[in-house]
Amino acid sequence: MLISLLFAAVLAAEAQSSATQPTSLQSGPEAAAQAWFDASQQQDWKRAAAVVDLNALVTFRNDMLPMLMSAKKGKSRDDVLAMFQVKSLSELSQLEPRTFFARLMQSSAEQHPDVADAMKQATVVFVGSVEESPDLTHLVYRFKTQMDSLTSSSVQVISVRRTAGRWYVLLTGEMKGMK
Repeated sequence: MLISLLFAAVLAAEAQSSATQPTSLQSGPEAAAQAWFDASQQQDWKRAAAVVDLNALVTFRNDMLPMLMSAKKGKSRDDVLAMFQVKSLSELSQLEPRTFFARLMQSSAEQHPDVADAMKQATVVFVGSVEESPDLTHLVYRFKTQMDSLTSSSVQVISVRRTAGRWYVLLTGEMKGMK
């Protein structure tokens, strides 16, 4: 259930190998956000993770690990290990933050194909931005998607931060609070 909520929050609230840095990150806040949406729609979670701020991913992983590490032996623990494609909880705790995030998103997409399919059909239109500082911009966008016969349209905000000359997507407050 938590993973379902997490996956839906990432896709809906945000639309989402650290050596791989898309060139669009150099182009500005909107290009970084568009790279996130494009990668999410294509379910390319390694590429999506590459455009998320590393500090945000470190915090996210560190917030999630205690809950995941408490998985009891048996099916619960086996499910956690399978979700992250690891053989032990120790190996899970050593995953690099971008890999941790990408594997969680991949597993969530596989477990919830209806949400993943809705994301593939979603449209994102940027309608404005607020520059909080030279290195932090909040982009306002309209997110439209359809799931079965339900059409959803909402105005949302995605924040991006410039680090070392590149723009990266930040995780939303909803994501930070999920445990």
